[in-house]
Amino acid sequence: MLVDRDDVQVTALKPAFQGDAVVVRLASFAPAAVEVRLSCPSRPIRKATLCDARECELCDLEVRSDGVMVPMPYALASVMVWPDQEPGRR
Repeated sequence: MLVDRDDVQVTALKPAFQGDAVVVRLASFAPAAVEVRLSCPSRPIRKATLCDARECELCDLEVRSDGVMVPMPYALASVMVWPDQEPGRR
């Protein structure tokens, strides 16, 4: 997983407790709220939602061809992503 800001880092990547999603934990070192583009060059993202630390889905995120924009009003964010099952398919 890649982010488009130098002041945001992917701190963890793990399978979700249930289903075929992957949980991405992000940390922001920016002094204010930011929005970061999260992308996966090897396997496009099919669906994404913000979630809490217990992996309860909070809200859907808009998926674009170049990734998904993740609002980070706080220093930490968790995102559940569902990658395409077939990388070449769109």
